[in-house]
Amino acid sequence: MVTVAPVLPINSQVLPGHNQVVYQQLQAAVQATPPHQVWMATCDDLPLQRQLAATLEESLQDGAAIATTQLVLNTEWPDVAQQVQQWGHETIAARPSLLQLLGIEQLTYRGSDAQYQFLRSLHQLLPLWPQLDCSLLIWVPRPWLKQIRREVPQLCTTVFEFMGEPTPISAIVGQPAYQAAFSPVRRWQFLGKPAPEVPAPPPADSRSEAFSVQPGSTAVPAVPSEAAPSEAASSDAELGTSPASATADELSPFSDDLWQQLQADLSEFEQSTPPPSAETTQPVAPDEPAAKIDELALSEPPATPPASSIDTVETSKSTTVSPPITEMPAPDDWAIAYELRDRVQAGDHSPATLAAAVQAYEQQIPQLTATDRTEVLNDLGSLYWLWAQQATTVENYWQRLLRSSELYEAALSPASPHTEIEILNRLHSNLGSVYSLLAAHQDPLQYLAKAVRAFHRALQYAPVEVMPEEYATLQTHLGTAYWSLSQHTQEAHHLHRAIAAYQEALRQSHPQQQPQPYAQLQNNLGIALWSLSRHERPIFLLEQSIQAYQTALAYRTLEHDPAGCAATHNNLGTAYWDLGGHYEERSTEQQQAWQQAIAAYEAALLAGEQAPAAHLSFDQWATHHSVGVVYDQLAIALAPDATAQQPLLTKATTHYIKALTGWQAMEAATTDTAFQALVRNLHLQSRYLGMESQQQSLSQVPVDWLPEIWRQL
Repeated sequence: MVTVAPVLPINSQVLPGHNQVVYQQLQAAVQATPPHQVWMATCDDLPLQRQLAATLEESLQDGAAIATTQLVLNTEWPDVAQQVQQWGHETIAARPSLLQLLGIEQLTYRGSDAQYQFLRSLHQLLPLWPQLDCSLLIWVPRPWLKQIRREVPQLCTTVFEFMGEPTPISAIVGQPAYQAAFSPVRRWQFLGKPAPEVPAPPPADSRSEAFSVQPGSTAVPAVPSEAAPSEAASSDAELGTSPASATADELSPFSDDLWQQLQADLSEFEQSTPPPSAETTQPVAPDEPAAKIDELALSEPPATPPASSIDTVETSKSTTVSPPITEMPAPDDWAIAYELRDRVQAGDHSPATLAAAVQAYEQQIPQLTATDRTEVLNDLGSLYWLWAQQATTVENYWQRLLRSSELYEAALSPASPHTEIEILNRLHSNLGSVYSLLAAHQDPLQYLAKAVRAFHRALQYAPVEVMPEEYATLQTHLGTAYWSLSQHTQEAHHLHRAIAAYQEALRQSHPQQQPQPYAQLQNNLGIALWSLSRHERPIFLLEQSIQAYQTALAYRTLEHDPAGCAATHNNLGTAYWDLGGHYEERSTEQQQAWQQAIAAYEAALLAGEQAPAAHLSFDQWATHHSVGVVYDQLAIALAPDATAQQPLLTKATTHYIKALTGWQAMEAATTDTAFQALVRNLHLQSRYLGMESQQQSLSQVPVDWLPEIWRQL
C-alpha cells in the first residue's frame, strides 16, 4: 500500500494556523462533550495525522481530564464494528473515555470487497457506540471522508478538517508557528515609485514539493507545489525527445484549445457567483495602530472572471506611476509614505516598518483623487499583505489579510478608465494571491472560487505575446488553484484544468534559463497527472506522470538540489508502485515497474542523506517503510523462486527496521505500522525461505522488540 504525504507548494500560503485552530476546536469538543459522541477528523498527510492523534492523546491524559487510547484498523478484517466491539470487551475493566480509530487509509489499496465491507460495517457502528460508554474519533483521509459521507452521512455531522503540511518552515524561525513561509514582495507588487533593480530571490527549496509517498497507507496528495515559470517559451528542440526532457505537447492528452476551455470555465464561475452588491463595506481595523482606517469605506469588487493560484517569486518589469499631485497633502507626507514603502520593497519587513508604512498610507486615504486611488490602494493592500505575515496571533493575521483583500477590491471598484493593462493585471494577480491565503484559513470553496476568478481576469490582461513571463506565472497559479479546488469538489474536472494550465505554463518556459523553477513545474504536473490516474486511464496517466517526474529530475539533480531531487524521486517511486498495481499479476511489466519503484525510493533516500534534514519535505522513515513494502510485494510476485526472493525479503527487513527505529525515536504513532510490516516480512521469510532465513533476520532485530515479535510469530 502506498501513502502520499502532502507537501506544501512553493511559496505556499497553506497555514499551519488553520490546523492549530481546528485542533483547538477538536480538543475543546472532546473535553466538553459527554460520552457517546462520534466525530470525524480528516487529514491527508499520514505522519501529520498520527502526530495530531498522539498530541491529542497526550494533552488529554496530561490534563487528567480524559483517558484516551488508539485503535489501528486491521485491514485484513475490515469489519470496523466488530473490531470496535472486540476492543470494548477487552477494555471493559479500564475503558478510556475516548477511542481514536486510525489506519483507515490502508484500505485504499485493498480490494473492493474489503472496502465495501468496511463501509457496510459503519452502519452498525452508530447503534453499537452508546453501549461502549465512550466517544469515538475516526481519522480518515479526504477521499474516504467523501465515501463515508455518501454511505453513512449520520457519521459525518461533525468533521474536523486538517490540512497536510509536512514542509519544514525553516525560513521563518522565530516567527509564530502558524505562519507559512512567505514569498518576498515582487518588485511590481507596488504600483508607485519603482524599487531599485534588485533581482528577486529564488524560491525556497524547502517549500518546493507537492507530495511524498509511502506504501502502507492511503494515496492522497495535498496541494501541489507551484513553481515560477522561466522567462521565455521552450521549443521541442531545446527540450529534446528523451523521457527526461518531454515537452508539454507530448504530455497533453486533454485539450487542443486551452484558452477556449478556460474561458468556458470562466463563464461557469461568472454564472455561479452572484454579482457583488454596490454597497460599501467597512474595513476591519487591526489591533496594532493604523491611523484613520475607519475612515475608508471600500466597495465590493466587480464581477471578475475565475482564476486562482498562489503568488510566486517572479521578476516582472516595474511600472512607474507618478505620485499624486492634485489635492494632495504636503509633499513631505507622501515622501515619508514612499520612503517607508521603498524600505519595505527593498526587504525590510520588520513589524515596526510595516506598521509605520501602513499608518503613513492610511493618513493619505481621505484626500485621494480618483486618478491616484487605484495605485495607492494597491500599495496599501500589499503593505497589509506583508504586515499579516508578521502577526503574532491568528486573529491579527486574518484581519490584515481581509483588509488587504478589501483594499485590492476597492482599487478595482472601479479602476480608473485610464489605468494601464499592466496595472490591472497586477491588481487582479495580487487580489488572487490574497484570496488564496484566505482560502487556506477559512471558507476554502468561497475564496478559491474568488481566487480563480481573479487570476482568470489577470490572464485577460496578460497577453502571451506581450507579457510571456507574467502569462506563464499566472497559468502556474491557475493550475495550483484548480488543484486546490479539486481537493474540495469536482476532483477530476478540476484536475483536468490544473493539468492544462501547468502545460500552458511549460510552453512558455525555458529550462536552460531557469532550470529549478522549470523542474518544480514539471513536478507539479506529475502530481496532477498522478492524481487524475485515480479517476481515469490509470496506466496512460501514470506513464505521463512518470515522464514529468523524469523531466524534473533532469534539472533537479543531486548536485544542485539534493532536497528537491530526493522529493521528486520519492514521488517517482509512488508512481511506479501504482503503475505496477495496474498491470497483470506477476507479469513482467509489473515486476519491472516495482523494480523501478525500488530504485526511485532508494535514490530518494540517498539524496536525502546529502540534504539538510530541515529542507526535506517528506518522512525518510516512511520512505524506508515504502521500500520494504515494495520489496515484499516483488518477492511474492517471484514465488516460488527462493533464490530471487531471498535478497528481496532480507532487504525489506533492513528497511523495516530502519523505519521502526526512526519512528520509535520520534515516538510516532506510525511505529506500530512498521512493527506489523516487520512481522509480516518475517512470516514471508518463514513461508518462502524457511526458518533458518527467518532466524538470521531476527538476529538483526533489537533485543527489546523480540518478545512481542515472537508472540506474534
